[in-house]
Amino acid sequence: MKKIVGIDFGLRRIGIAISDEQQKLSFPKGNINFNKDIDKVILELKVLINLDDVEHFVVGLPLSQRGNETPMSLNAKEFAKNLEKITGIKVELFDERLTSKFAHNLLKESNMNRKKRAKHVDQVAAYIILQNFLDCKLL
Repeated sequence: MKKIVGIDFGLRRIGIAISDEQQKLSFPKGNINFNKDIDKVILELKVLINLDDVEHFVVGLPLSQRGNETPMSLNAKEFAKNLEKITGIKVELFDERLTSKFAHNLLKESNMNRKKRAKHVDQVAAYIILQNFLDCKLL
């Protein structure tokens, strides 16, 4: 089975996580700086992972606490659309409410200082998004 890639989209950084081949576990993979150039993001994504091993992408969809779309939701949807168009790999949007907050708390509990947390929070959020997706898929 091919792997699934989880993405925490942000206007400055994009967190990346990848599943195992059984699509049961998620692992943080890294961050990509986002400068509004989708082609550059794809190139950097190829450095982190082998796209030939990817079944599909899961991009976190930031919704309000009430489940409504936000301005950031539109950015994430646009990114997802472009990612699918350029790679030819299916992209699915998945509710990411509170994942960044949970990622911050998880890193804080590990006694990581603020500077280190800032470097890792996006990939941990991507890990959480992807793990939630995988857990829902198993139900």
